[in-house]
Amino acid sequence: MTRASVAGGAPQQAVDIGAIKDKVNIRLGQELRIQFEADGDRLRHPKRVEQAGDGKATIQIKLQVTDATPVPARGVPTRPFLVVSNGFEKPLRYRALARLKGSREYFQISAGAEPVDPGEQTLKCWESGSLVEEVVLYQFALSPNPTR
Repeated sequence: MTRASVAGGAPQQAVDIGAIKDKVNIRLGQELRIQFEADGDRLRHPKRVEQAGDGKATIQIKLQVTDATPVPARGVPTRPFLVVSNGFEKPLRYRALARLKGSREYFQISAGAEPVDPGEQTLKCWESGSLVEEVVLYQFALSPNPTR
């Protein structure tokens, strides 16, 4: 099952990402596989890996663009979307920031407010023409209880 949300413009208050530890930056067009060191239910020291076939749980993150809209349309992809897939055996929680094209400021986004169930993924879409260029995910943790 995939949970999806649609986002509008960025909130007004910028966040200093220099103070954030254990973060994963993903730029538009990238797809990453990330492994962590577990510290209880906290996930620390994210490390990018090429293959997920080593038996260790990973998360997959991609930030792409599509031309899909609520009204069927075809054309040049202009609608950014973020996908986070959970390869752990517990629900995954995280927080996220977005940076718009041409800006150095990062803004909190609501992606990650709800946990991603084991083996599932979340999808966050922005409005068509949005200038989201980079997303930073951080405060990764596993929830002790299933979300359902």
